[in-house]
Amino acid sequence: MHRSTKATHKRHRRVVHRKQHKAPVITLRLAPLQDLAAALRDPLPSSPSGDGPYLWLAGLAFTLLAVSGLSMHFLTERVVR
Repeated sequence: MHRSTKATHKRHRRVVHRKQHKAPVITLRLAPLQDLAAALRDPLPSSPSGDGPYLWLAGLAFTLLAVSGLSMHFLTERVVR
């Protein structure tokens, strides 16, 4: 007579989970506050032509654009991670 074999469960290998490597933290260091305050106290040099205020406003607009672009960049890098 032929005996049927008993159904058994296949033993599964134990999966070893590896720890995910964390990226280093990005730190942004600005100039010390005293240096910034000293730079703000110094008078702006006068320009020989009458375009001084317009150039100053253009520089301020460019600075705001650069700061907002950097903040968006760092925000998207933080969200992606």
